[in-house]
Amino acid sequence: MWVGLTRWIVGTLVLLAFNCATLVARAQEPAHEPSNNAPSVSDSKEAVTKEWYGAPIVVTDIAALGLFFGGMTAADHGSNVGTGLMLAGVSVYLLGGPIVHISRHESGKGIASLGLRLVAPLAGAFAGAIVGGVIGSQRSCGTNETCGLGGLAVGGALGLVSGGLVAMVVDDAAFAYRLTTPKALALTVTPVYQPATRQTGLALRGTW
Repeated sequence: MWVGLTRWIVGTLVLLAFNCATLVARAQEPAHEPSNNAPSVSDSKEAVTKEWYGAPIVVTDIAALGLFFGGMTAADHGSNVGTGLMLAGVSVYLLGGPIVHISRHESGKGIASLGLRLVAPLAGAFAGAIVGGVIGSQRSCGTNETCGLGGLAVGGALGLVSGGLVAMVVDDAAFAYRLTTPKALALTVTPVYQPATRQTGLALRGTW
């Protein structure tokens, strides 16, 4: 019963986490107001905008979840590769997001991402174990003094997974932004003379 309930709750949390990540990412995208006037040279400078680069982090997090729960399923069926897959999933979870941040020259966010991914699951496991222990202690165990430990273990496991999912959502939707400055529109006019044909003209160059 506990295994089925745990899997159902974990699956629900996974779906909710990535739905929340998608909604938050869309809500924080910078709005672009339509303009009826053509841009001019004097109005070429635009305000600094926020760019979201969290798509690779979302991909690595999905891969981490697939490896971890795939390994858990394999271990339940007695496969020897289950533990290896679970360790690989944990490694991808811990390092995937920070590597993406650092590759985008956001070293500070990379360190923050690693810290968040370490602390959030531990804090969730601690809180979940307390809640599970309290609930388990209220069960009628009779002379069995260890029956309440089941609630503590399940609460800790659910808290661990929930903390990891929260870290993923925060990293994907809040950390994975950087400020960018659009290139300013510039126009230059240069006189051109061709000695062979004795022709003159103007060369127009622009960057945008």
